[in-house]
Amino acid sequence: MADMMSEKWMIAFKLVDFNQDGVVNVKDRDDCIQSFLSVFQPGDGRKQKMTNQLNEFWDKIVFLTENPDWSKALTPDEFLATRKDAYTKDSTRTTTVVRDALKQLINAGNVDESGHFTYEEFKTLHEAFNLKEENLVKGIYSMIGPDANGKISVDNVADFYTELAMGNDEGKHAQYKTALASVGFV
Repeated sequence: MADMMSEKWMIAFKLVDFNQDGVVNVKDRDDCIQSFLSVFQPGDGRKQKMTNQLNEFWDKIVFLTENPDWSKALTPDEFLATRKDAYTKDSTRTTTVVRDALKQLINAGNVDESGHFTYEEFKTLHEAFNLKEENLVKGIYSMIGPDANGKISVDNVADFYTELAMGNDEGKHAQYKTALASVGFV
């Protein structure tokens, strides 16, 4: 179980190392926000809401706390250690913080605020987060499972990524690793 969780947290590190420089820091956060603003080009009111949602995502996903310290740059080992420590102390709370963070990110990309994504909207969300490999995005969309209208809900996307980052299902973990490996992510 510990090895699986370490693998999950390393995948999470690679995802939040937005500029892929080997550390997670304020530059990753700022580059991600700029990417979302560039890809979605929201109007002024939505722009501020999107920025706030992304800031909340980054504060929680990186620091797992209400008191982020953006003067720090986290190496992979430090990132994994913070997760291990938080998860060991209170796995339920840590999983909830991660899910809440992910929901902020996902909602930032749900610009029409419908609570659902078409495949194209889902693809755009991933492009904004620097995940542009279409086969991976299609595979994830398929794993989440669109409804009869061909859409997936914000909650189902949040559940999927929470399981990817924090879940205990070894079968799903193996499936995710295979999908990520197929596009050279792991």
